[in-house]
Amino acid sequence: MEEKQSQELDMLELMSKCKEVAAYCSSAICSFVTSILRLTYGHKFLFIISLVAAGALAYYKTSGNRRIYKGELALKINAGTSYTIADMMNELDNFVYHNDTKALSEALGISEDEARQISHVRSFFYIAINRDSTRSIIDYSSHYDIEDTLNTRVKDKLVVSVGLKDRDLFGKMQNTLTSYINRNEYLNLLRDKHIENLRQREKVIDCDLNRIDSLQRQQFFKEKAPEFYLTNRTELRTGRQDLFYNDKQNLLDKKETLEEKLAGNNSIVTVMSPFHPTAVNYETFLKKFIIYGIFFYILFLVCTALFKYRGTIHEYLKDK
Repeated sequence: MEEKQSQELDMLELMSKCKEVAAYCSSAICSFVTSILRLTYGHKFLFIISLVAAGALAYYKTSGNRRIYKGELALKINAGTSYTIADMMNELDNFVYHNDTKALSEALGISEDEARQISHVRSFFYIAINRDSTRSIIDYSSHYDIEDTLNTRVKDKLVVSVGLKDRDLFGKMQNTLTSYINRNEYLNLLRDKHIENLRQREKVIDCDLNRIDSLQRQQFFKEKAPEFYLTNRTELRTGRQDLFYNDKQNLLDKKETLEEKLAGNNSIVTVMSPFHPTAVNYETFLKKFIIYGIFFYILFLVCTALFKYRGTIHEYLKDK
């Protein structure tokens, strides 16, 4: 009984402390917000100037030849995997990020002026829902959990997103990117080996089809057909039966699949959906204004706080 009462007292004490902490945090947050509002109001003209500067910079970044148009290219991968192609795209995007137009132009085989028109080269994986290849979504948020065994990344498809300052360059960029991938020596070795394996499998199927044809002729012309025969355990038919039909049809289906794979392996990647670039600027004025507005507001708060408390800061720095 005493132990139970002690536990109840401990629980009440814990709840009381939690309330105190919550009240203190709430008071601190309210005090902080109030200080910011007072600081903003006390320097409202400087605040307005910072907003105007953010708007001017946003307009500058989204006007003229600084507009950015986005297009997406869906690729079917015939050699290698989507991970390999994604790594190649990340390398190009790294050149863009570091403003290394010379390396980018050399990698893609384009001029440096054209390389300067590229604002980003990103890749996004397809996610097969419930491991079902008939249902897939594009992982634009890149939040795929690598430990997820139910929804998996598709290895033979990839989406490449490109941002260009010149909308007329998308047609050339599509050919440039596919050529860049198709020139990869390692992927070409994988493709040649894959084609060799497919052709060997096709020869085996052709050989099996010839054997079935030979057996059909032998049974059809040389062996006497029964008047009655069972097609399965429940059906009884008369006349000559369909000789080896199921086996032959199965091989023909496999051969058709192989022929489709061989027809699609002329290159490392095949374009499933070409670029359809946006007609408007990808980086909108509102988006840029919000980004620059937050940046300028934080800068405004820092500068005004330093100015307001300059005496305290000076005394603190002088104090030994």
